[in-house]
Formats: sequence, structure tokens, C-alpha cells
Amino acid sequence: MKPKELNEELLDLAKKAGIVIRKENGRFKSGYCVVNENKLIIINKTTPIERISGIVARTLALHNLDDIFVKPAVREFIESEAASAQKEKDFNLVINY
Repeated sequence: MKPKELNEELLDLAKKAGIVIRKENGRFKSGYCVVNENKLIIINKTTPIERISGIVARTLALHNLDDIFVKPAVREFIESEAASAQKEKDFNLVINY
């Protein structure tokens, strides 16, 4: 699956999961947050498409997608990003001690 197609699929899944996507200009990192119980992914307009896909995939990995059809290639990407995030978290925990 091409990067642009994957990104579009991930953004569509996020919307179906009830996550609001906002693209903004500014000096901030893109990421996921919850504000007043509203789930948001804030994307800096300068963020590369590959990074956006990773952020959205890692966010989707935190949510229950059982009631939403996910294409196999997209599901694999989400699982891969979730595994990478877990390794980074584990690695950071080791460094902090």
C-alpha cells in the first residue's frame, strides 16, 4: 500500500473511532491528546506523511477497533507501530532508571 493511501485509510479509521483530526500551523509536535473527554489528534501541517501515519496508527492501537473493518495491510501497520511504541517505551524505562 502506498504511503498516501495508507495515511488516508488511517485517518478514516480514526474518524470512525471517534477521534477528531485537526491540522494546524505552529511550532509543536503532532500527537494524540484528550481534552474534556474529546479524543484529538493534532497534526502540525509540516509533519511528513510517514510520521503522521505512525502517530495515527499508534493512537488507533490504544482504541478498540473490533466494530470497524480494518484492511489487513492497515491492521499490520497498526500492530507494527504499536510494537515499536512498546519497544521505545521499554527502552526509555531502562534509560530512566
